[in-house]
Amino acid sequence: MSAKIIAIANQKGGVGKTQTAFCLGVGLARLGHKVLMCDMDPQGHLSMCLGATRADELEHTTTEAMFSIIDDTEKINPEDYIMTSEGVDFIPSDIRLSGLDIMLVNTEQRESILKFLLEDIATEYEFVVIDTSPSLGMLTINTLVAANSVIIPVQVENFSVKGMQLLLQSITRLQKRLNPGLTIDGILFTMVDHRTNISERVIKEVTQEYGNSFRIYSTQIPRTVSATKSSSESKSIFLYDPKGNLAEAYGNFAKEVAACG
Repeated sequence: MSAKIIAIANQKGGVGKTQTAFCLGVGLARLGHKVLMCDMDPQGHLSMCLGATRADELEHTTTEAMFSIIDDTEKINPEDYIMTSEGVDFIPSDIRLSGLDIMLVNTEQRESILKFLLEDIATEYEFVVIDTSPSLGMLTINTLVAANSVIIPVQVENFSVKGMQLLLQSITRLQKRLNPGLTIDGILFTMVDHRTNISERVIKEVTQEYGNSFRIYSTQIPRTVSATKSSSESKSIFLYDPKGNLAEAYGNFAKEVAACG
């Protein structure tokens, strides 16, 4: 089995990136796919969503697994750091990952540590979904080198679009130097409220500027309060509000991603 490794990325925070990663992974699992999720954000929000609310107390996380690659020590058994929730396996992160981001600057093959880690375990899955931090530090670069595709969530407001533009520039540089096989799967509009002029304007502008170059997912994720509430209870929207608009939207989005292979 050869997994499709998907990075969920935008260089601006607050665009629904973690919620999208969370619901995409669970949504793919609900469609019958075997999914691994990886939290590459030191804040650990994806880990919290998946139930690892005390990740800083875990012995083995993304941090320890990557350290084992860097130090060339005996590799940690994946069973020690891979957890399971809502039908998906996941590797949690903790705040120590922020220190690793700094350490990687002086590490040999620093951009490829996550790639080396996933090479041994990704073959057991159909999809690997990675949540990134909202910056282009070494952790995000590692994610983009390990991935073969990127999905960009874009909140329908101006600064989110700017974050997308910066990310596209970064991806172009990475494709030339480190990962020529990296592709952009598509752009997903999040926190959409069609009652506002800005939602309509941003959707129109992004579609006109990028629609001929990249897929614009037909699914649009609505702005709802249930997104925050479900995450705070460590439940996907599929469990928290299975008949709501948000669950329907993310379910449709997972189908779009699965259909694209």
